[in-house]
Amino acid sequence: MECNDVVNSLIDEFKIKLPKMNLVDSEKTVYKKYPWIELSEQIVRDQNDHKTNYIRIKRPNFSMILLKNKLDQILFQLRYRLGSKSYVLELPAGICEEEENAEECAHRELKEELGISNVKLEFLNSCYLDAVRSECNGYFFMGIIDLKVNPKAENIEGELEESTFFWMEKSLIKTTLIKIAI
Repeated sequence: MECNDVVNSLIDEFKIKLPKMNLVDSEKTVYKKYPWIELSEQIVRDQNDHKTNYIRIKRPNFSMILLKNKLDQILFQLRYRLGSKSYVLELPAGICEEEENAEECAHRELKEELGISNVKLEFLNSCYLDAVRSECNGYFFMGIIDLKVNPKAENIEGELEESTFFWMEKSLIKTTLIKIAI
């Protein structure tokens, strides 16, 4: 279902009034590092005709894959992330390249990072990463693979941040994540 269809359904079902949109008077790029990020400054006018500066972040969409094996284990990726200045536990993921849809991106990432191909992926859902400042969308997939796959546990060629992949029992996920958070 498209976003406009959802919005129209909400308006019809709940008899709500659609909030007014702020108007963008102008927009200019203030920083660009292709393909990772672009910052633009907008002059925005609200319903009362007040103008304000607004910074908008443009970054590519991404795909993330919940990969399970036949033992019901989940594949995780551990890496130190420069942005958070911390070790981060993630699912395999990557940004969508130009003219690549989200599922193609997910398959490419599995091939590049893990050497895995021909995985049947099920689309789970999508969401905005930060709808306040960006239109970047995250697309989430699930796939089940054979037990024979052993993920690489070394630096991925061309990557700035080294990754270690490992399988975790579903029963340990909650306990492990709590320990990491403390």
